[in-house]
Amino acid sequence: SSGGVIPTAPSPPRLSPTSLLFSFTLPSSPAPRTLTPTLILSGLGEDGALGYSLPFPSEFEFTDPPTVSLSSVAPERARTDVPAQVVLTLEDFPGVASLADIAVRF
Repeated sequence: SSGGVIPTAPSPPRLSPTSLLFSFTLPSSPAPRTLTPTLILSGLGEDGALGYSLPFPSEFEFTDPPTVSLSSVAPERARTDVPAQVVLTLEDFPGVASLADIAVRF
């Protein structure tokens, strides 16, 4: 992939004088695939040297997401003269950015 991601550091980010822990959010992938990511370190040298890149120690695999399923609806019926709250139980539900991304249509 030609795109990059910006890491975020937990607090405190340094594990030791020579170790650093950080995380990043991967963009989604259009299809399952296996690749070996590269960590690019730039501007590390005191002389302004370009830096270098480090391949990950192992391959990273994007897999197909699990199939979302609706395992229960409660209640299964409601009166017509009053609003009714319905509770749905979903299995393997992916994260969503906002409740506005979810809709139930009757």
